[in-house]
Amino acid sequence: MAEATQVVPAATATVEPAKPAGQVAAQAAAVAATTFVAGAGLAAVVRGRRSRKLSRRLGRRRKDLPIVASRSFLVDVHVLDPRR
Repeated sequence: MAEATQVVPAATATVEPAKPAGQVAAQAAAVAATTFVAGAGLAAVVRGRRSRKLSRRLGRRRKDLPIVASRSFLVDVHVLDPRR
């Protein structure tokens, strides 16, 4: 015959109620605003650094060469494995 054992439940966990929708929306709006301000600040810093670099470069250029046009290209370089 099998012996009966008593099962004692472990410590019970309490379930916290969900946050109200207004509180969640306010938190999401605060995160969005903070992200926007951080992005705008970063864009301003990058723009300022680029304009300073460009002004330095333009000051060093030779004045006797007429520049007709300027092109800027995004270059994507792939290095292939020669063993394949």
